[in-house]
Amino acid sequence: MPEPICDLCGAPNPTWRYPGQDFIASIGGTPAGISEGDWHVCWQCHTLIDLGDRKALEIRCLDTYIMGHPESVMDTVWIMDAMRDIQRQFFENRTGKPVRIEVERASA
Repeated sequence: MPEPICDLCGAPNPTWRYPGQDFIASIGGTPAGISEGDWHVCWQCHTLIDLGDRKALEIRCLDTYIMGHPESVMDTVWIMDAMRDIQRQFFENRTGKPVRIEVERASA
């Protein structure tokens, strides 16, 4: 089974679960796939969400993506636009407060 990653930035070991409804994800108005249920988020992205700092969240996600895919550096404008679309849909489709994943494991 693959290691879990943050659904926003791709970092390993997400520590928060954000309840969410299913939706058809789109990038630039074009359907890109189906988002099913909850989102798993790393502590860094969670902190930025909690602070309401969407700009810093965008920059973190872009930086993390480019570090893992350096060949994509020439496409940063398109990637940033796509990440904004994805993050907008994340915020629009949240259905509850975040839950710390370690707490869930301990109580399971």
